[in-house]
Amino acid sequence: MKWRLAVWVLALAAATLLLYTRSIRNARVQESVKEFATQLHPGMPSPDVARLLQQIGQSHQVSDSDLRVNSEQQFWKITTPSQWGATNWTIELDYDAQNQLTHRRVRTADSSTRKPDSAPVDF
Repeated sequence: MKWRLAVWVLALAAATLLLYTRSIRNARVQESVKEFATQLHPGMPSPDVARLLQQIGQSHQVSDSDLRVNSEQQFWKITTPSQWGATNWTIELDYDAQNQLTHRRVRTADSSTRKPDSAPVDF
């Protein structure tokens, strides 16, 4: 009976530690997304956007797996790790035919219309 209680206590402690470390990582990733998004501007060439994303990721110690980039010729979608309630962020970037940035939108993962309260203004 005592060993079952010990197993439950250990499992609860492990789950609490996992949630805590994940919330710290998610906060760090979200800060890097905010910084990245606020430094973007219309007309920015896509190689400069990629370089900026890499620099900010390194300065915040965010790995490539934390900021996943799905890119096509004229559309990039950058997603952050999943969070409870689908509150993780995505950045949607549109480019023109010359690979110049035209639009930036920050949204939650579950909705292309729901903008997080602390997200930067769209352009």
